[in-house]
Amino acid sequence: MGIPHTLWVATLLNKLDAFQTMLQKAEGDAADILQMVRWQKQLYLSKPQLQNLPAARHIVEESDKFIRDYGKHKMEDAAYREFLLSLVLNFHETAESLEKIRVEIEPELHKLEEHLVLSVASLEKAHHEYLVKLQGL
Repeated sequence: MGIPHTLWVATLLNKLDAFQTMLQKAEGDAADILQMVRWQKQLYLSKPQLQNLPAARHIVEESDKFIRDYGKHKMEDAAYREFLLSLVLNFHETAESLEKIRVEIEPELHKLEEHLVLSVASLEKAHHEYLVKLQGL
């Protein structure tokens, strides 16, 4: 005897839902903003190539503030944009320092800057790609 029709339909709908969620997450996920900021802070605190940069202290301090504020009240999309925009010069300093050891992060940084005016999900994705590059140091 086969699978009952209703179970088959429910299974199919669950698989379609999972696939749709996967496609949406591939475009970025605004729900991961806090995770990105925590990861950024950890990278600038622990990676030797980052922790001694002049920009590192500021990035860590601003990340701490964002994390604290995020827990106090519902953050608006604009707060994440403003946070990253406030760090763009520090990110460029990071890129310049890393070029000296032949690490190229400018493409990821430019993508992040381009996405500052797009959806928060796409901005989160660009931020993620930037952090992945730093993680690889």
